[in-house]
Amino acid sequence: AANCDVILLGQVHEISRTLPLIETLAHAHRWMSGTWAAPPAAFIRLGCEYEELARTLTGRYRYNLRNRHDRLAKVAPVTVERITEASQVRDAMQDGLRIEAAAWKGDLGTAMNSDPKVAEFYIRLAERAAEHGWLQLTFLKVGDERVAFDYILRSGRALCGVKIGYDPKYHTYSPGNMLLNLILQEACSEGAAEYDFLGVDDEWKFDWTNET
Repeated sequence: AANCDVILLGQVHEISRTLPLIETLAHAHRWMSGTWAAPPAAFIRLGCEYEELARTLTGRYRYNLRNRHDRLAKVAPVTVERITEASQVRDAMQDGLRIEAAAWKGDLGTAMNSDPKVAEFYIRLAERAAEHGWLQLTFLKVGDERVAFDYILRSGRALCGVKIGYDPKYHTYSPGNMLLNLILQEACSEGAAEYDFLGVDDEWKFDWTNET
């Protein structure tokens, strides 16, 4: 194209046939070309009983998960709510957006609701995913209050954690990790093969896995 300086293709899979084809076309037309590898994303290998997965965590981490759950359960019953119906998505996402923005993401301007257009994109994506049976919008509830949130898309036997957040009012209970632990218990019982964190390699993710 005579009217552009750069063509950038984002997030192309490393085994895609597009990559060698682009290299060939660039060489033929005397364009410079290059590839940049995205940082590897952490994932938890499942396909096992939950007890087997739990044994991969340190003893101290397992203790903290149990202890915090027991302490929070004394405040009010702790339950997991899963939203999968498209008709329920828009209302549920209002809580999800609020929870995700309540902690540091809101302060940094990286939360979904930092931009109304971005928020609407994630709501519509969830609605569309629900229509296809891919959505697992999951909340940790303390009594009737939603205190943590995991926006999950399910592809086959893989769970993809698109966005996760928690209400900082409950941070001493580590509600995000508590929710993830309960999600993984359900995932193991349902025969899921992996949980993909996506995004950047935040340090806390490697409390759960060493795999990327």
